[in-house]
Amino acid sequence: MNQEEREMLQDSARSFISECSPLASLRAIRDGADMRGYHPEFWRQACALGWSGITAPVASGGSELGVTGAGIVAREMGRRLVLSSFISSSVMSVMALSGVEGVAEDRLARIATGDASVAVAVEHISIQQGQRLKARRGKDGYNLTGTLAAVPDGHIADALFVAATADDEGQEPLLFLVEGIPEGLIRQVRKLVDGRRVCDLHLEGIPAGAPLSLKSGQAPRELVERVLDAGRICVAARLCGTAEAAFERTLDYLKERQQFGRPIGSFQALQHRAAHLHCQIEDAWSATLKAMRAFDDEATDRAFTTAVAKAKASDVACRVTAECLQLHGGIGMTDECDIGLYLKYAHVDAEWLGSVTFHTDRVARHLGY
Repeated sequence: MNQEEREMLQDSARSFISECSPLASLRAIRDGADMRGYHPEFWRQACALGWSGITAPVASGGSELGVTGAGIVAREMGRRLVLSSFISSSVMSVMALSGVEGVAEDRLARIATGDASVAVAVEHISIQQGQRLKARRGKDGYNLTGTLAAVPDGHIADALFVAATADDEGQEPLLFLVEGIPEGLIRQVRKLVDGRRVCDLHLEGIPAGAPLSLKSGQAPRELVERVLDAGRICVAARLCGTAEAAFERTLDYLKERQQFGRPIGSFQALQHRAAHLHCQIEDAWSATLKAMRAFDDEATDRAFTTAVAKAKASDVACRVTAECLQLHGGIGMTDECDIGLYLKYAHVDAEWLGSVTFHTDRVARHLGY
């Protein structure tokens, strides 16, 4: 995507989200009893705009805008604290299924139109240290046993993309697509601090059939890491959007709040703090843009730039939202003040698909430490 295309996508996404997903929607989802954890009407309209197929191949009805296009939309979602299955379904599951042989074109087409969803149920730590999910040969294929914690959209997806290890298959994980809710699959939905829902999956010997075959002789671990990195970049973009919006709200507050007969934003100490936050946000977005380009260009440093972007965006978003809350004073600690919503949203995203520590370690290993 060139600069003009990115700006057009950003403007249209910002306009639509501002109109159709006010912060009141987040509060309604957070406080409501509906455990789906998203606003169906918003997602229906987003699918009509083509967002559900933003990374899907054109042949499957998608727009094939890559992680760059998805990241731009994710950034705008972060600005309005949108709760949706966009990253897990429209980005990660499409990346996963696009690398698999024999996946019916109609499945990708249904994901692209929003008529189907697949949850990527892979824990980022497990893929490097050995899967918690075990695959054992049965009469008609493999049976899966184990637990997967906090799977986004695992409770609403039509199928699960999972990775498991088998004692007789070496170190490479086996990949499976689990359809529906087979016997032995227990799903426990829980609410996180920012209102989003996740699902703990307990698999007790569920039938999974044969492992998926991959295209181009790609190793399963390579595909899973690529899928995870696509999600990480989009989460980094969403974190940047969250930090930007929180900062903008705080600037407005500093201009309005009066103390000693003048706006508190006129005090030099607070101006210096605001300037520092602005620089940090710009650094995080620059790192994320670089990771987007590296991913879409299939650069050799994709994993490194992804780790830098996710670590930087997570750290900056948590620091910025905490500073913004503090700059609001006592009112910032109340639930009525929206700034606290940004802090909670940022902290949840910062942990998803790898914390600051996890990705800092990835960067250090890449540099030889």
